Amino acid sequence: MRFIRKNHPIEQPVSAVLGNLDGLHIAHRKLIECCINNAQTHGRQSAVLTFMPHPREYFFGIGPERILPYDIKDRVMEKMGVDYLVILDFDEAIATMDPETFVRTVLMERLNVRHVAVGFNYRFGRSQMGDAELLRSLGQRLGLTVDIQGEIQTGGERVSSTAIRKYINAGQVDRAGALLGYYPMLQGIVEEGEKVGTEIGFPTANIVLRENLLAPMGGVYTGWVKTRTGVHRAIVNIGVKPTLGDHFSRNIEAHLIGFQGNLYGEKIDIAFTKRLRDEIKFSGLDLLQSQLEKDRAVSLALVRTEPPDIAQFPDDLYF
Repeated sequence: MRFIRKNHPIEQPVSAVLGNLDGLHIAHRKLIECCINNAQTHGRQSAVLTFMPHPREYFFGIGPERILPYDIKDRVMEKMGVDYLVILDFDEAIATMDPETFVRTVLMERLNVRHVAVGFNYRFGRSQMGDAELLRSLGQRLGLTVDIQGEIQTGGERVSSTAIRKYINAGQVDRAGALLGYYPMLQGIVEEGEKVGTEIGFPTANIVLRENLLAPMGGVYTGWVKTRTGVHRAIVNIGVKPTLGDHFSRNIEAHLIGFQGNLYGEKIDIAFTKRLRDEIKFSGLDLLQSQLEKDRAVSLALVRTEPPDIAQFPDDLYF
């Protein structure tokens, strides 16, 4: 997959998906499949077109917390068969451009787009004045074919990034996973902690997030951790370590069940499969240890009940 930055032109005709595709959830992947099928049918290249910075960051100074790390998102799209990832500069010219000018000059003239696939709720142009039906109308006049994907549901609920964010924020990671098609995850670098977990038989990998990623609400979760040597069952705490004092900021730490080794400085992925409980302040480390033993037993037991059609990690869908 080739990366196109700084608004470079594309010489050969392409079929493209338009949108941020935050999370690459089930509906996003159907859009990409539609685009690739069209490209193969008509002998074109396939492309995903997105903006950087995110329009919200451009207008308000801070963008949304992302559902999926960039490197995994890129790997999945490449494995699906996307030829180009086109990252357009979202600047004043784009922000103030009317819909027709965007389609004619940016999509068709600069990027050689001849077909686009978008979701039914796609918006574009100055003040988001354009919608999917306007895009279809402009395409008919300018020579651009348009596929509009209708609402995609799973379990009777519409698949959307908004719904996924709601579930992750509420700690309902299992429900978020059903809409994503993989368990929600975080990625970070392991740093040294207080080593209290090691003292009570539950060493943890404390992580610093590599990107502005969306973390679940505080509490204790069960899930999986991917390291460079393999995938391990884990219990994960997101919180402020109240048993150890009142001076800790929000922290993410994972106990890899049965793992022995040093992970300091390593990048790891954490997939969350279920929220077990709230974070609790215990009166002593012995009570904390006892609770962690219960959490570990519950985590191991839940492996058998996790849906087999949800991947542990999004790149496991294709690798």
